[in-house]
Amino acid sequence: MTLAPEVQFYEDVHLFVWRPRGVLDDAAINKVLGSLEDLEGKLQAPFNRFSDTLAADEIELNFKYIIQVSLHGRLT
Repeated sequence: MTLAPEVQFYEDVHLFVWRPRGVLDDAAINKVLGSLEDLEGKLQAPFNRFSDTLAADEIELNFKYIIQVSLHGRLT
């Protein structure tokens, strides 16, 4: 499985790290969600998640999309 370039997974500590750069928009979120879902399906075991948004320059998300994404894990 290939993760997005801004994603790293540390198997020894079961940690998913996302470091977005530039504009944080729907496309960036969808890309990382795809990587997250692939990894969840592959591992079938819980792991921690961390987002380091220090290198993000701008956020272009609306409230409806944020709520939709926040409920995504609970509804699937």
